[in-house]
Amino acid sequence: MAISIIGRKKEKEKLDQILRSNQAEFLAIYGRRRVGKTFLVRQHLKDAIVFELAGTKEGAKEQQLLNFFGEYLRRTGREKETQAPRSWHHPAAECSPASSEGLSFSSLPASPKRGRGGVGGAGCQWLA
Repeated sequence: MAISIIGRKKEKEKLDQILRSNQAEFLAIYGRRRVGKTFLVRQHLKDAIVFELAGTKEGAKEQQLLNFFGEYLRRTGREKETQAPRSWHHPAAECSPASSEGLSFSSLPASPKRGRGGVGGAGCQWLA
């Protein structure tokens, strides 16, 4: 049985618009916990996601970057890469997927903490 998302027409149209775009796009989806932010993206774009990573709540920046880099290596098979990115400013440039086209999605808490250097409980996906 197929899962249907009810009442999110506007949000699905925006996701489709960004996916069809000829430019690089970034979309931050934020809101209260457990309202279906990640579910919406995973279900609606399930055929387009090629890389996904969830951050570790309260994790140090260095650990978050190592987790990102490890998943990147696992998914892409780029075993030649030997050093994780040093900051979140350029991880996509240093560790971009084979295709430079795609969409980066980040699911943020309703009130993101500032100044901690990490991504909290955020997640990201690269889409084909």
